[in-house]
Amino acid sequence: MDQNRLIPYGAKDAHFEHAAREGLPLGRVICQERLLYTVISEEGEILLAVTGRFRQSAAHPGEYPVAGDWVLFSERGIEKVLPRSGFLARVAAGNDPYRQPVAANMDVLFVCMPADSTYNRLKLERFLAAAAGSGARPVLLITKADLCADIGGLLADARALAAGADVVACTSSRPDGFDGARAYLGPGVTAALIGASGAGKSTLVNALAGTDIETQAVRQDGKGRHTTTRRELILLPRGGALIDTPGMRSFSLDDSDVASAFPEIDALARNCRFRDCAHGAEPGCAVRAALARGELDARRLRSYLKLHAEEERRARAVRRAKR
Repeated sequence: MDQNRLIPYGAKDAHFEHAAREGLPLGRVICQERLLYTVISEEGEILLAVTGRFRQSAAHPGEYPVAGDWVLFSERGIEKVLPRSGFLARVAAGNDPYRQPVAANMDVLFVCMPADSTYNRLKLERFLAAAAGSGARPVLLITKADLCADIGGLLADARALAAGADVVACTSSRPDGFDGARAYLGPGVTAALIGASGAGKSTLVNALAGTDIETQAVRQDGKGRHTTTRRELILLPRGGALIDTPGMRSFSLDDSDVASAFPEIDALARNCRFRDCAHGAEPGCAVRAALARGELDARRLRSYLKLHAEEERRARAVRRAKR
């Protein structure tokens, strides 16, 4: 067996030690299509499903493997998912309150937002809130920067929304147009990409990984087409790995850190008279007072209240499901 095969994929001593204690081979999920997983192991690539025991013990779909997961397996299939770091999930469609895994064990999370006419503040704030709750380092990539007449102004607006996250402009119109993103990658580093359909993620993957993922034009209605339909971890030629995810027209929040995505509102809320202030008609609301003084952007407050209410609804649904 060649443990060195897993080192470029980010394997650490703790992963090998865990596998040795369990007496099972170690692997990392590099591709997920429905309930089939391509796993890179010390012997090479292998296609696996989860075992029957795994299915019986999993409390909900959020515990199933996803691209980036470190797993232990046997001849029967995937037996165990190792503890995660840097985990991104969204609420599953329908009435299921549980998390739908998107990517796992990433060190950097690239949030992609195009600089064209589809630039959307609310959507950007939603993705940034998800990134803040992931445990990974969020980096905002403004793609298609060459399509914006005032890229300086757009970058300033994006930085105002990014809550301290780095903001980097990217373009395919220059050979060095993706160097800003490359600076966050390297040996042992795993990055993941999230963004709406048409955000230019496939073009970015092609540039960083030297692959040839098919890209598709944005539709006339401004909505991108889903180019990537599976979750896949790609080994990068300069070291590190990149997790590509399908484009998302909607992203329902899960354990996202909404407060971290709106630090100016979070700071004001600490001075409210009531600890559970909803920033509505309650007396002594420091947030509403700042709004009245013109010190707080009304659009930012509306966005915060919308995302916070969404997060609260999910928390209540989870509590009801556990009763």
